[in-house]
Amino acid sequence: VISTEFLPLRERALHDPDEDAYLTLLKTLLRTGPMYFSYSFDLTSSFQRQAQSNPSHPLWKRTDDRFFWNKFIQSDFIDLANGAGSGSGLRGGPQAGVDPFILPVMFGMLRITQTRIKSTPLTFTLITRRSRHRAGTRYLTRGIDDQGHVGNYNETEQIVILNDDDGSLGGFAGGGGMQNG
Repeated sequence: VISTEFLPLRERALHDPDEDAYLTLLKTLLRTGPMYFSYSFDLTSSFQRQAQSNPSHPLWKRTDDRFFWNKFIQSDFIDLANGAGSGSGLRGGPQAGVDPFILPVMFGMLRITQTRIKSTPLTFTLITRRSRHRAGTRYLTRGIDDQGHVGNYNETEQIVILNDDDGSLGGFAGGGGMQNG
């Protein structure tokens, strides 16, 4: 994700200082680190979790909820896909046609580096995923909540691919590979 923009849903007749403070905190959080997505690869889950997931399920159903940063924004689509749209007057069961429009976004860091060790080509990948639960600055978000979410939790994964001559992990950000994310 290269940039974000905030668009008002309605004109604000009254100036609310609390809303301004929350908006400032959100903008600061979005500037602190990059966001990544892939049309075909689950960036929210480690390779170990991916090996245990069902590849026949849509991408969004295989994600790790802790790192699915845009889940709230996607919640209406998720409800529609699950057939839970009855509150909005929609009828019918699950709508699988919605699945391609639910695209999980991961907040964190992704770095892919090609190198050689004793003439053996390898690709080293480092992924840090930041939890969407209790994210914030160090002094504002600390401790643990009633659901067990700790403040500013991160998960880091290292991936080494040996004999990787082309050095591309296809599918990141919808492209044909990505270097030095």
